Amino acid sequence: LPISWTLKLKAEISDPKSVRLQLQAVINMNATEPYQLCDVTLVLNSAVSVENLLASTFKLSSFDLYPHRNITYDLDNKVMDYSFIREWNAYAGKDEVHVLLQVKNPFSVDLNQTSSSVEVNQIIVESGTISSKSAPGDVVSLPAGIDDTISTFRSVKITEATDRRPLPFNHRISYDIINRSDQQKTLRLVTSRVMGNEHRSVYHFAEPPDATPENTLVWMLKLEPGSTRTLEYDFDADIKDVEGENGFEKGG
Repeated sequence: LPISWTLKLKAEISDPKSVRLQLQAVINMNATEPYQLCDVTLVLNSAVSVENLLASTFKLSSFDLYPHRNITYDLDNKVMDYSFIREWNAYAGKDEVHVLLQVKNPFSVDLNQTSSSVEVNQIIVESGTISSKSAPGDVVSLPAGIDDTISTFRSVKITEATDRRPLPFNHRISYDIINRSDQQKTLRLVTSRVMGNEHRSVYHFAEPPDATPENTLVWMLKLEPGSTRTLEYDFDADIKDVEGENGFEKGG
């Protein structure tokens, strides 16, 4: 049949602890004539290599397909516990703190590249796409809006050594995070690791990052109600201009 389809994950928050997850197939009919009482089996191939072939199938009940009409078909439903974390990507875009709904993948398929939506009272809060490996049982992070009760500030101080050394530029980074709410919150602060040109950069941490995946630095910070949290570190590098630092330099 001339059809294509994609997976969609719909998350409906029902109460402060539970979320209803709907795994859906969005079926696109590309034919020019109708097909009646079709028996359709959808095959999802999530193989990562020829040595690891893996496919899931979903047999759908009979229904009619009409030209240029999309159908959303429910494949499975689960009710799961969830939690919220906040994330500030300090080297990407605006200084906004994003809310992420975290929940374990209860389905039998990897949700990587699946479109998602988070809804409350039948209102879509935010839509997105799951962009990382999300195998069954893995924790999935779904975008769920902006937290405007957390303010973020950053400053950069760059000094250049007067002698000849492989890493002449010292970059001192400072992040201030203010939680203006009356709730304790968990913030995931993500920034990039500057690798350097000819020489590898050397980092110095008073508080080491909790993780360093794919040339990033990640801290998991507890923000107490009405408090300010400061995180500082520095690194020596053979480059002065770093993306994400421009406009935040301070003198002294």
